[in-house]
Amino acid sequence: MLIFYLRNLSGGGVQKVHINIANGLERSGYDVIFLCKEKGVLENEVGPSIVKGTILKLFKLIPFLSKPANTTVVVGNGTDAVLAAIVRFLYLFRFNLIYVQHVDLKLAGDTFASVFVKRAVFSCLQYLVSRVVFVSNGLKESIFSQIKLPRSDFRVIYNPVLKSVDYAEHQSSSRGGGLRIINVGRLCFQKNQKYLLSVAEWLVNEGVDFKLTFVGEGEDQNMLTALVKEKSLDGQVEFLGWRDNIADLLKQADIFCLVSLWEGLPTVLIEALQYCPRVLALECPHGIREICSHDNKTVLPTSTDVSSYGRRLLELVDSAPVSMPSRNLERFTEKRCVREYELLVGEFK
Repeated sequence: MLIFYLRNLSGGGVQKVHINIANGLERSGYDVIFLCKEKGVLENEVGPSIVKGTILKLFKLIPFLSKPANTTVVVGNGTDAVLAAIVRFLYLFRFNLIYVQHVDLKLAGDTFASVFVKRAVFSCLQYLVSRVVFVSNGLKESIFSQIKLPRSDFRVIYNPVLKSVDYAEHQSSSRGGGLRIINVGRLCFQKNQKYLLSVAEWLVNEGVDFKLTFVGEGEDQNMLTALVKEKSLDGQVEFLGWRDNIADLLKQADIFCLVSLWEGLPTVLIEALQYCPRVLALECPHGIREICSHDNKTVLPTSTDVSSYGRRLLELVDSAPVSMPSRNLERFTEKRCVREYELLVGEFK
């Protein structure tokens, strides 16, 4: 039995990744249960049966006398991993525990104390879980450089984002028809959407006809809306909220922009490379260069100022799209990634 635990199904990238893994493993014949504290907009995308409850619900789901090879729990949050590890200890290690590390231990805006705590927690977790999975090589290397990791069985398994590699047919409009820019992600400090509003202000001053579309919800919604009014961008910027037709929206855009302060492996960037003719990203920790290894023009240094970003954006729109080689995108297909999880789970038998 495989048990995937998430706090909620609210629509974030981490939730989608775990849902894709769980769905793929269930289709491969595994007995899968999805345990979550709160349901949400992604509930209908979950194939396995959903059990509502906290991580402590494991006490009811796992027979105390079960054999270790029979049950594996998968978590993707540090706090949840600690709680699951405590349950595992009380069970005398009678089930396996996989912890998927999605973000770095040191992030923009973190205090010294918070970084110290996260490093201490991870240092302990590596001894309490069966396996640790990193979602990108860059993330693994960064954490390896911060703390001593005596274990050698860490894995890098990319996020399963795509069902298959199938480049969308997209006829990009000319600049004269209005440039269509899109950003998809939670409206929050990490995703740094206010930077794109500054880019939008620069484009207005350059006389560019465009529409900037934000897709997503989050705690920065009111702040960003106020900035739009302050910069007089009401006619150029729109907020669509949460949507379940991301692929269609990406196909309709001329360019996808990612300006996050940090990532683990940005799933929406992978989707954009398949469905949108052009992407432009600010380099950040981690995964950006790892994904966009086919074209260095699509990634700009973190320190890039607004005008330089705007000029590169216009340069890309005026040039022919550069498609990522299909073999590169295949790294992020559900079939390949789920197969790696099958091999990982198989090690416990």
